[in-house]
Amino acid sequence: MIIDAGYGTNTSFLLELEKRQLKYLGGLAKNRKAIIRNEDDEYIKIRLDELAQSLSR
Repeated sequence: MIIDAGYGTNTSFLLELEKRQLKYLGGLAKNRKAIIRNEDDEYIKIRLDELAQSLSR
């Protein structure tokens, strides 16, 4: 599913997509946080811009 960038800031909409296990592509604010699993198998919250920076190294 492709969503308009305006929906990228609508938390309830995104949570509903994730609850239904739908995959989506859309614009998200760089300061939005994601929950990822690190190398130590721990879940951490990280800003998307910080995550992108870590991937480009």
